[in-house]
Amino acid sequence: MVEVLALATAYLLQRLADEAEAFLVKNLSSENVLELLDISNTLGAAQLKRHCLHYVRKMHEDDYQQLPSFNSLSDEMKKLVEDQFK
Repeated sequence: MVEVLALATAYLLQRLADEAEAFLVKNLSSENVLELLDISNTLGAAQLKRHCLHYVRKMHEDDYQQLPSFNSLSDEMKKLVEDQFK
């Protein structure tokens, strides 16, 4: 579904992009939230990014740092995640 979101965004198919974002939001989990946060930032998917940040805020502060995807985030995205706990 990430590929659908990327293509819909690239081809300015807003309704399809919205539906793809909604699907991804419904399927957020601790295993994919950081990856989807990074993707949402890259694609400018504001709805998905907002929901990812909300999901991160509900996590325990130590939990997100132990996720394998945390280490692959850019410094900017790591700071954004860490800022959710300040």
